[in-house]
Amino acid sequence: MQRCNMRKDDFTRLRHMIEFARDAAMSAKELLTPDEAALLLKMTKRTILKWAREGKIESVRVSRKIILFAAEAIESSSKRRPLKQNWP
Repeated sequence: MQRCNMRKDDFTRLRHMIEFARDAAMSAKELLTPDEAALLLKMTKRTILKWAREGKIESVRVSRKIILFAAEAIESSSKRRPLKQNWP
């Protein structure tokens, strides 16, 4: 049997991140990945992540690499976002 290299602090931090994500999921009911949010808003994943950093879209950072978005926040930002006109 192989030993786990994680320390007790790592397990505690991971448990807190999971509990935080679970609480966010309970309150938001549905969480979306950056790819799913970008698809709904018809923009790039890069822009979605930039907006999350700037605080324009509500997001939940589960870990350093994992960011999730509340579906309700994505829907409300899509309603607020003006449509771009392609003609002069």
